[in-house]
Amino acid sequence: MHPLNNSSQVTEAPATKPRIGTPGYFSESNDSGAPSYPGADWFNANIKEFMNALSASGVEFDPDRFDHLALAIAAGGKAAMLDVLTGFRFHESIHGFDRTQIALKADGTEVLRADFPKLWVIAESTAVDQALIDANPTPYAANYGTGDGATTFTMPNYGLMPWEAAAGMYGAAGTTVEDQIQNITGSASIASGGSNFGFVASTSGIIFGVDQTTAPSLTESSSGNTRYRSFSIDASRIARTGDYTRPNTNFSDVWIIHGEHAA
Repeated sequence: MHPLNNSSQVTEAPATKPRIGTPGYFSESNDSGAPSYPGADWFNANIKEFMNALSASGVEFDPDRFDHLALAIAAGGKAAMLDVLTGFRFHESIHGFDRTQIALKADGTEVLRADFPKLWVIAESTAVDQALIDANPTPYAANYGTGDGATTFTMPNYGLMPWEAAAGMYGAAGTTVEDQIQNITGSASIASGGSNFGFVASTSGIIFGVDQTTAPSLTESSSGNTRYRSFSIDASRIARTGDYTRPNTNFSDVWIIHGEHAA
C-alpha cells in the first residue's frame, strides 16, 4: 500500500488505539448489520508493512510506480540465492564481462569489509596475514588476505596459479604447489678399451645412440668418425618447452560471489 499523499496526511503515524478482540477478517454484516470498517491504524500498519518490505529488499519507493512488490519479491529471491552461493566462484566465458553486481574478480583486489560483509564473514577465519602475501604472493594465490587489518581484505589471486585441481591426496584445499614434471633419466656408457676407447658404447632412457646423419646435436670426436666422444640433450628439439610446465589451457576470468545484492 502506498503512503498517503493527498495533503491530508501527517508526517508521523499517530499512536495506535487499543486492540479489541483477536485478529480477524472484514465482514459485510456485524453488530446491527453494519459492515467492518478499517481505521487509520489498519491503513498505517499496511503502509509500514509495505515500506519495510521495500527497505529490506533494497527497492526505492516511487509514488508514480506500481511494481514495488514485484521488484521486492524478485529481489528477495535473488538475495536468497546469493546468500546460499556467497563465497562460491565461477569462470566467466565472456572475456571482460562485468559481474561486479554479484561477484568480485579473484585477482588480489583489496576491498572494504563494510561493503562486502557476507563474504568477509566467510573469509575471515582463513584469511592470511597480508604481510605474508605481499612478501611472496604466489604460495597464497588461493587465499584471502587480511588487508589493512581493520577495514579491508584482499581477494585470492588465481591468476598467479591458474591451473587448478581437486583437493585430496595431492594437496589440501587452499594450498598451492610449484610446477613439476615426472623425472626423466638416462645413461650412457663409454668404451674403455680397444679401437673404440672413449666413445659412447651404449645408452638408455632419454639418451640415444644414433648415426651422425640423424643426430646433428652430437659432437664428433674426429672428422669422418661415426662415433662420438660427447653429446648434448635438449628437449626443445622434439617438444614445446618453456620456463614452467603447463597443460593445454583456456584462460578465463574467475569471479567469487560476494553475496550482496542490488535491486
